[in-house]
Amino acid sequence: MKDFLDKLASDSPTPGGGSASAASGAMGAALLSMVYSISRKKIINSLNKLKKNKSIKSKDLLREQETQDILVEKFNKSADEAKRVMSKLLLLVDEDAKAYENVLREIRKLKKVKIDDKKVKRDIQEAYKNAAEVPFQIAKLCYKILRYSKNLTDKINNVMGF
Repeated sequence: MKDFLDKLASDSPTPGGGSASAASGAMGAALLSMVYSISRKKIINSLNKLKKNKSIKSKDLLREQETQDILVEKFNKSADEAKRVMSKLLLLVDEDAKAYENVLREIRKLKKVKIDDKKVKRDIQEAYKNAAEVPFQIAKLCYKILRYSKNLTDKINNVMGF
């Protein structure tokens, strides 16, 4: 992380904003996975306490177990999905830098050839198009994780006691 931040703070054009946003999104996804995991653990612990309570009727305990099993499964899936998004975003940290470095390479080529070289101009346009695609993918993944987290926010708040 320190190496990444040192490079981000340097006068190098890469990594840049896309890489930084991918890293931030990956950290957000990791934290979301942590929240799901903690919530899942709290559910399991509360059910274990209920099982030890002799005054609870078995049908109530069974109903509570079924409800909590559903929540545990949702939290497991959510934690796994958050980790998948985190991994994809981590890959995009480097992809963003590579895509912009390709743009810079194409611009350097243009400086070496005649200014009206249509192939080089097309290559630059293609490089810019590819470089714009990476931040778009980052934004889509970050939106996905936000949407995913919103689906279970109320359930997490209830489990965590907020």
